[in-house]
Amino acid sequence: MMFPWDLDEDDELELNAISADDETETPPEYEIDFDTMTLTGRMISGVDAVKQWIKICLGIPRYIHTQYSWTYGQDFEDLIGRTYTVSELKPIMQRMITEALSKNTDITGITDLSVKKEGTTATVSFTVNTIYGDTNVDQVIEI
Repeated sequence: MMFPWDLDEDDELELNAISADDETETPPEYEIDFDTMTLTGRMISGVDAVKQWIKICLGIPRYIHTQYSWTYGQDFEDLIGRTYTVSELKPIMQRMITEALSKNTDITGITDLSVKKEGTTATVSFTVNTIYGDTNVDQVIEI
């Protein structure tokens, strides 16, 4: 099928079936090997795809890259150079992470957030509640 007017009856039935599936489940996506920053060739879906989306979202500073929407990414750069204690940093991180992840409709919330600060880095660990089940996330953030 090259053009929409080239559709025959079988193509239309297949297209309608794909559209119906898209409304109920997020389509699979290619898995990324973050160690080598290459695609693995595997397709992932469900909680694995959401976990990958989270890793990318929390790794992208908001308003920097024109290929991403201004609603995508995080604002962790606002924390650089500040001298927050762990108790001050925890609610700030909770708000920033919740705001960044709220753009994904598969994510229903985050719980059990903990923050460990060491020098100019903070390690946050939390549980992400998704429509596919819960998953744990650990993220190192430069502050």
